[in-house]
Amino acid sequence: CLANSGNDCNPAKYKVSVKANIAIPTGGTVGAISLGLSLNGEVLQSSLATVTPAAVEDFFNVAFEEIITAGRCQTNVAVVNPNTQTIEVENLTVIVERIC
Repeated sequence: CLANSGNDCNPAKYKVSVKANIAIPTGGTVGAISLGLSLNGEVLQSSLATVTPAAVEDFFNVAFEEIITAGRCQTNVAVVNPNTQTIEVENLTVIVERIC
């Protein structure tokens, strides 16, 4: 959850950086897969990092950054799988940095 915890009414800005290795698990169907960021349950289309592995168990590195503005109310941020099929995620790194 991100929020402006200060005493002023100005919104806080955060930089959220995400990187991970993703793959289609054994038994899955080869096709495009993605990882993205959601705010309060809504996937940010601009954050989607998509790859198309040639075979199952082929891992690819994906990365993205988003600037999030949070006011007095909390903003729920999550890394999500927007695909219809299951994906494998390894070495997930999420860095949240308040920038103002």
